[in-house]
Amino acid sequence: MSAFLAALRLSRREALRAKGRTALVMAMIGLPVLVFTALLTYDATVDVAPGEDITAELGAADARIVTTAHGGRVSQPVHGRFMLAAEGPATDGTVRTADEVTALLDARLIPYDVGSVEIRDTDRYHEVSALELDLRDPMTQGVRLLAEGRLPASASEVAVTPALARESGLRVGDTITVTARDRRVRVVGVVEHPHNVEIQEVVGLQHALLLDKRGGHGPGWLADSARPVLWEDVRRLNGIGMLVTSRAVLTGPPVAGAYGNPFDRALGAPALMTLAAMAVLVVMEMALLTGPAFAVGLRRRRRELALIAAQGGSARHLKVIVLADGLVLGGVAALLGAALGTGGTLALMPLLKRLLGQSGPADVPWGPVLGVTALGVAGALVAALVPAVSAARQDPARVLADREESAGAGVVARRARRFGAINPRGARRPALAGSRRGRLPVLAGLLLVGGLAVTVYALRGGRPYGVIADAFLLPAGVLVVLGLVALIPVMVTALGGLAARLPLPLRLAVRDAARHRTRTASAAAAVMAATMGAVTLGIGVESSITVALTTHRAQQPPDTLRIAARQVDDWGWADLRAAAAKALPGVPLVPAGKASDSEGRAVQILADENPRIGYFLVDPPIGDARLLAFFQGRPDPRAAEALADGKAVVFDPALLQNGTLALQLTADGGGGGSLVRIPAVAAASGDPGRTGAVIPPAALEKAGYTVAERVLYATHRPADVQRLQRQLSMPSARADVAVLDREAPSTLGRFWWVFGLALLLSLGGTLAATGLAAADLRRDLDIVSAVGGPPRTRRAILAAQAGFIAGIGALVGAVGGAVMGAVMAVPLTRREQPPDALDSLVPAVIAVPWAATALVVLGPPLLAALVAGLVTRSRQGPPGRRFA
Repeated sequence: MSAFLAALRLSRREALRAKGRTALVMAMIGLPVLVFTALLTYDATVDVAPGEDITAELGAADARIVTTAHGGRVSQPVHGRFMLAAEGPATDGTVRTADEVTALLDARLIPYDVGSVEIRDTDRYHEVSALELDLRDPMTQGVRLLAEGRLPASASEVAVTPALARESGLRVGDTITVTARDRRVRVVGVVEHPHNVEIQEVVGLQHALLLDKRGGHGPGWLADSARPVLWEDVRRLNGIGMLVTSRAVLTGPPVAGAYGNPFDRALGAPALMTLAAMAVLVVMEMALLTGPAFAVGLRRRRRELALIAAQGGSARHLKVIVLADGLVLGGVAALLGAALGTGGTLALMPLLKRLLGQSGPADVPWGPVLGVTALGVAGALVAALVPAVSAARQDPARVLADREESAGAGVVARRARRFGAINPRGARRPALAGSRRGRLPVLAGLLLVGGLAVTVYALRGGRPYGVIADAFLLPAGVLVVLGLVALIPVMVTALGGLAARLPLPLRLAVRDAARHRTRTASAAAAVMAATMGAVTLGIGVESSITVALTTHRAQQPPDTLRIAARQVDDWGWADLRAAAAKALPGVPLVPAGKASDSEGRAVQILADENPRIGYFLVDPPIGDARLLAFFQGRPDPRAAEALADGKAVVFDPALLQNGTLALQLTADGGGGGSLVRIPAVAAASGDPGRTGAVIPPAALEKAGYTVAERVLYATHRPADVQRLQRQLSMPSARADVAVLDREAPSTLGRFWWVFGLALLLSLGGTLAATGLAAADLRRDLDIVSAVGGPPRTRRAILAAQAGFIAGIGALVGAVGGAVMGAVMAVPLTRREQPPDALDSLVPAVIAVPWAATALVVLGPPLLAALVAGLVTRSRQGPPGRRFA
């Protein structure tokens, strides 16, 4: 223990002496810890779990009771948020009464009804959440917080949330219209939800807002009982179809045998394997990033360590001293990062709540936070491991003589002294140095082969869909990464032997990188890991998007507008169509119809019961030749003639069954629907990847349905879809406005932060290693200056050094990322196949996001070379005494 304490004291003194290197290492370790702990703390705080929002849901009450659509016994989870199962059929809409509740629970009840309502201010409609609750009652204290004005005191008064007030421009004293009853109410206050400041909600007294209060549609109560509402009381109320959220159940001890939150399940073996693999990747990336900085520290302390060895210090003592650097720096950096991440996030939560709209009680997930902190310390220790081994192997005599030690010289000397290995002429045998290097290619090959073998096993034996669901793919990727890390030193050495024909700056840079391959390989491996992760994710996501676009069969032409009316009569439709013509001047509008049954109820049409195709047609358009030309993109006389004869026109022949199209028509509000078969013909659409059909009105009218114009199509993309929808919503009609996008957003646009992080990590690791190379190249640069080399040569050498390090890492990472990206694309893009075809390893689509790949592969070498060349001084200081 005394030796360990002495090592800690030496490490502390060295950290205070080399403040720049200390700050670099602590930043490399502390920043990832800070980011991860901040994200964990923020997620735990905004994720309001059952039990954390008791005040917002119950106020000061003991329980909240909600009716369901079932009059028989129901079962619920502990928190009572939803129904698990019910015994018996649904009720006929009968509403449970407060007397039925008080017969089973001795408590004072006040109504607590929730739902949604449509309101209208001056000229716009809003569908918002609605809460009917008397907030003046002491039982409701904390459910909503009064921010402005006063609480509603009558059925003609309401309060609104700040988000709704901002969206609608409402102020205290304004009036709004509740369209369900077309009655005007006055806004008397602004109330806030304790956790969700972005909720758009209107609050009023009982019977002020909601109309539909049948069983299962909102009726409920807050209960204030003389004793806690226990699980036995909850089960009694479940017996008459009630769901109960009880304060005593949520805050008390766990209920034996009760079903909890279905998302809070214990982690299984696949999830644990995934977490372990991710932990290995995080530790490895931290170690690779900080490895060059620890190598800098070892070079600064070579003489100190050699003196300790000369005075009797063992190799174990030297290892402990260097590992203590990792423990001290990693421990302090990880603790500081965790403290700043958690404390800073909690301090900023009031601001984040305003910006992002949601926040719960302050919560720190101590388990994951401590785990991330431990990973930071582990990363620092792993980063210090290679320098520790190098320190134990260095030759004290060469170091104290201030002579440069070639790679492996210390190992050869010690092994030769240990075994007395003398060649026939009496010289020490250096052959042992190559034996250790020869093991790296073998290790790299074994890891790569093992990773690919596990990948093949996972793809052949795993489920056909999902990468995360298959627990073996991520560990296989870890094996591949470790194999590439072991391969990089071999590549550095091999490239060093090919540098003879390169120009002078490149030759010196490559040879120096090969001579200090531990430093070079560490930085290059960090670049490789970041590049490989970004390329893998890019290829996987791009392949998934591409196959989705390939297999998706759009029914509407891309970049077209659809305006549909809901629950509107002929007068309302006339108003909506006039409003659309006014809002879209000069835009041709193509009408289409909607079907309704004999009772006037709207009918939903579902086409296809054909097992040969994997998609359905929902509400195919109903119209004439104009609508057909719009969907085909051109006039088609033969198809228009068939449509006029009462035949449907389909754009995919697979939809036809013996010359007919099967339509399942179901009226809104219930009923099993009816199956109607109408004659149909196939025609080509303007886009080969599009499907769909156009239904003639006469075919549906012949089947007993009524068709009326209720939809408009246009080849137009409005600048603001929501604004257009508000313009078209009026007292006589409601409008649904939608635009079909042509393409999905690019991978680079969706995951820019991933590629930016990879670029930042690559650049940081490369520049750290280049800084060390500048110190190691000082003698070579002095020689270049002494023999008349121009000043710009210094810049060129260090720029070449940075480009070489980042280039190796980016190249290897691109190859590894391409392989693992293709592997990731297999389960993501594999379509449904017969069971005997699931062994196929050929994915449906492998797509490469070329812009993102070029960014992370070409960006680090070019940026690193540019930055290194710009920050390097052209003028050399006075040469040293001599070059020995």
